[in-house]
Amino acid sequence: MSDPEEKSAVDRGAAEKPAVAPEGGEGQTGDSSVQEVAIRRSPRYARFAIIGTGIGVVTAFILTTVFPSTLSFTSFQVFGFLVLLIGVVGGALGAVVALIFDRVLSRRRCRAIASRIDANSTQT
Repeated sequence: MSDPEEKSAVDRGAAEKPAVAPEGGEGQTGDSSVQEVAIRRSPRYARFAIIGTGIGVVTAFILTTVFPSTLSFTSFQVFGFLVLLIGVVGGALGAVVALIFDRVLSRRRCRAIASRIDANSTQT
């Protein structure tokens, strides 16, 4: 059985490990395992695009039900056309919003010191 104190130290080490890449190799000196890194938040572009597409589909459904159907197209065809048009526009607008958030959040970056941990080393 393992010591609970040892297990919590391992969990803490995994939780404190920064998931950032070094910026231009600054702060690296030879074989040193300590680096200065830039930390900044970044939006998930795919999520913003999917949410924008979802809003576009809901908008297409509302427009289809609000306006009366025509003789030349059924309401399902109108809904399909609107989903294709408004869904793509909504996805594009969602991606633009993500780009704007990325620009705003890129100004709020900070610097931190990160130490590299060798996962293959054996400690006793």
